[in-house]
Amino acid sequence: MKKVRRDVYGRKYTKFGYFLHLALTVSGFTSFILLLGCACESDLGGKFDVMKVIICTIVFGASVLLHNKIFE
Repeated sequence: MKKVRRDVYGRKYTKFGYFLHLALTVSGFTSFILLLGCACESDLGGKFDVMKVIICTIVFGASVLLHNKIFE
C-alpha cells in the first residue's frame, strides 16, 4: 500500500514534493535562527559581520519565496 504524505494543513505531497517541502522549511528556519544569532551577537558588543547577515537574509528570503511559489 502506498503511503500518502500530508502536511499539517492536509495537503497531499508526492515523495519528491514532501522532501522538497522539508528541505525548504528546514533551510528557512535554520537561516532565520542564524540571522537572529548574528543580530544578537552584535547587540552584545561583538563585531557586526555584514556578510553573515546578508547571506542569512538571502537564504531565508529565497527559501520562503521558493516555498510559496512551488506549494501555494
